[in-house]
Amino acid sequence: MKHLLLLLIALCLVFSGVAQNNPVSQLSISQKLPAELLKSRSVVVINVMQGAGGQNSWEAVAKALHPGLRKAGIDAVAYYELGNVLSGPDATSGFLRDFQQRDIQNIILVDKGSDITLTVAPIGKKGLGLVDAGTAAWQTKAAAPADAAEALYLAANAEKLHLSNFLIPEAPELFYTTDNINIKKRFFSYPLDLKFDKLAVPRYAFMKTSSSDSLSALKSIMQLYPYEWGVTEPGTAEDVLRMKQGYPYVLLYLYTAQDNLRRFLTYAPNEESPLELQAGPDTGEPLYKFYIRHIPSGDVYAGSSWDASADWQTALNNFLQGLRKEQAANLK
Repeated sequence: MKHLLLLLIALCLVFSGVAQNNPVSQLSISQKLPAELLKSRSVVVINVMQGAGGQNSWEAVAKALHPGLRKAGIDAVAYYELGNVLSGPDATSGFLRDFQQRDIQNIILVDKGSDITLTVAPIGKKGLGLVDAGTAAWQTKAAAPADAAEALYLAANAEKLHLSNFLIPEAPELFYTTDNINIKKRFFSYPLDLKFDKLAVPRYAFMKTSSSDSLSALKSIMQLYPYEWGVTEPGTAEDVLRMKQGYPYVLLYLYTAQDNLRRFLTYAPNEESPLELQAGPDTGEPLYKFYIRHIPSGDVYAGSSWDASADWQTALNNFLQGLRKEQAANLK
């Protein structure tokens, strides 16, 4: 009975984490479509939930959905995986800059489990996330992507939206990374002057879902860190961290597939990397990777070895152990 209770608690934590991260939870479902939907650009962001089945990769969902969106007159110019877009503060900011540069006005959020939920809303205007909290949105649930797209087509006709999207690509364009990620220079090492400055350690959402005593878990791991540090609120602007709170450095993370981690942080291919920067076998599951940014210069320090892990505590432990080893080597 005790083991069953622990399992139920773990499942609740997992699903509450998903709900917190999914932008759909921030919207107000009013069944009103964006007025400019059929004469402006849209981005499609797909979330394939655990248990959806091996034939339901986000790429497969995109390919099944696109013909119906095209029929409806929706210019879906780019498709992304939700987990990748939300894989870390730098990644999300980079994708948002991509959307802004492409003048994307609408977002179509797709959740695929045993069935499919399709939500349409204006894209966020405040630069803080994919959507602005409380924004009115339209939503439908269906058995398959084509059925959801058909429901959207009928709704757009019923609202008599003006159509001027006529040059819509025949196939979906799939994107995995962004060139706008906020990394100016990347070093596979650690900052030499950490001992003189204070490191901001945001208490990210995933650090709060493993247990009710997760702050103790974070503090326990950070005992490995040999210099001064402090817990901060995630989402705090870096100029505030630096100028008002006195943190020249901040600890950041990415949580995405191994290939995406290597793209984001510009690792060379495995076969071209030194042994210590080569990744292990790719299991397909997302991994946590921590790194440090020097706020004034924008320089990023990813550590001197491949230290990513599917568990955030292990990944952070690995990163800090690498820092201690480099510190010890510098003292010799």
